[in-house]
Amino acid sequence: MPTAVLPLKCSSILLLGMIACLWVSCENGRRHPDLIAGNPHGGSVYFFQFPDSTFMNKILVRGVPLPYQPSKYYIRKGRFQFPCYPKNLEGQSLFGELAMGVNEEMDYMYGDFYKLEDLVESPKYIALKGGYYISYPFTTLAPGGTFIDAEWEDLLTINLDTVEVYSKVGFFFNGITERKLVELTKKSTMHFKGKSDEMITIDDVVEVLNEIIETNTIKEHCYGISWGGFDWE
Repeated sequence: MPTAVLPLKCSSILLLGMIACLWVSCENGRRHPDLIAGNPHGGSVYFFQFPDSTFMNKILVRGVPLPYQPSKYYIRKGRFQFPCYPKNLEGQSLFGELAMGVNEEMDYMYGDFYKLEDLVESPKYIALKGGYYISYPFTTLAPGGTFIDAEWEDLLTINLDTVEVYSKVGFFFNGITERKLVELTKKSTMHFKGKSDEMITIDDVVEVLNEIIETNTIKEHCYGISWGGFDWE
């Protein structure tokens, strides 16, 4: 089982710029062909680097779309919302039955629903090679998130209506599709049959991503998505 990284405490934060990461060959914002509606596709796993290590304990929020429509996949708190699905457990299949875009973005990952309380003290990331990280066990926590000037341990007590939002801090994500993971691991998901009937788990994904990073083949196997912070003023 890969080692989960516990949140780091920090007393101050210095923004050093956009996330420094190896970027892939596709243009910013262009989705991989596997993810275009109508194609036989699957989900994706995203890995990324933080702007600097102090951001590892900063809360990530999502905006509340207007007009607001409640979703079973989100919990609203003040002017923000937080994903509450899925929390993947050790040994579980990582990918779910539905594909991204069928209903909502969380449908393609597998796990259990969770509460905000679970985000306060639980580890949130697994460290990969090369300074990269992956969100785990809350697998959809980082993609699409924006940092605020507060730490996870204060999530339940902080006034989210007045907290500063780091609107200029963006994320660069490297994504690898479910189908590509089946190809590389030789294992299966609910969408794709590999040489083995064994289902892909987080351990398999970590092993593959570390190999890709170490062999400098990110461009060959992955695609890129840029996610910029919002101006919340």
